[in-house]
Amino acid sequence: MHRFSVFSIALGLASPGLATNAIEGRAWSWGNNSNGQTVCPEGRFIQLTGGIQHSIGLRPDGQIVCWGFRSLCEGVPTGVFLQIAAGWCHNMALRADGVIVTWGQPSSSACGDTTPPSGTFVRVAAGIYHTLAIRSDGTAVGWGLGINYDNSGACGQSICPPGQFLRIAGGFYHSLGIKSDGQLALWGGRSAPGAIAIPAGTFVDVAAARECSIALDAGGAVRCFGENYYGLDNVPSGSFAEISAGETIALARRHDGSLVTWGYGSDGVNQVPPGRYVGIGCGKQHAFALDVCYSDADRTHLVDSGDISRVLLDFGACDGCDSDIDSSGQVDMGDVSILLLEYGPCS
Repeated sequence: MHRFSVFSIALGLASPGLATNAIEGRAWSWGNNSNGQTVCPEGRFIQLTGGIQHSIGLRPDGQIVCWGFRSLCEGVPTGVFLQIAAGWCHNMALRADGVIVTWGQPSSSACGDTTPPSGTFVRVAAGIYHTLAIRSDGTAVGWGLGINYDNSGACGQSICPPGQFLRIAGGFYHSLGIKSDGQLALWGGRSAPGAIAIPAGTFVDVAAARECSIALDAGGAVRCFGENYYGLDNVPSGSFAEISAGETIALARRHDGSLVTWGYGSDGVNQVPPGRYVGIGCGKQHAFALDVCYSDADRTHLVDSGDISRVLLDFGACDGCDSDIDSSGQVDMGDVSILLLEYGPCS
């Protein structure tokens, strides 16, 4: 895993993640780092997400940060935002006034027309080449290019069914969502209509991998359905608080903050970091987590003399650096005092 020695999640192929989570934390990332997409900035975030070779984060003040493949981070919008999402060639953010803003390579022919519809929205999500959003009245809308497996035409993943939705997620050929009654809805995909059995029950979170759908039920159990070529149906047992997915991997956070992955991963994306986390997210083949162990300034999962040395070296004004443990804008003896109080394992 990587970070800057000095320093957010709907998601490209993932669930909306932390869009309604007010808990802030420090960004961790691991997996494919071909363009620096796992080298997270320091400071605190409330949401993290990523695309094929880039990552974006949402700060507690609503500002957006983007890193990784440069052209996908060009034109990052300014203002106050509530949620972010990333596809493979496009990014979007939900502004505080409910308007959707896009940037990156939205004019790419692979994505089709990524111009968002007019109106106000409460949630956004991204598939690989298409975009989904929930309007203020709860109805879902999709746009962009819904490509078929042989590039010959659309699979219908942008044609949302009627009704009101609470959550949405997009994969490669399909989309899914949670309706206002907690039931699942599935649309698009390569299978014939009705060929995929949709789990019954009440659900609280959804995520979409390449051709597989993942859902978290009200009891905390993970359910997987749809096309599966990557072991994503081998879901972990137990109760979970949150799920996310990349192209061929899935990530879940247990109620105790520990993480688990499954599916087919490369570049170490299946090697989750130790510790306890408050939020997660995924890109194509990289993953994210937010932790709140601020005293661990040097990120070793242990508060010790190394953290004190780091803080002493950084004494002075600090704009969102890890050494500013009490988030005062200044690295000083107040931060040292907290370190001494929390000496030992960082959980």
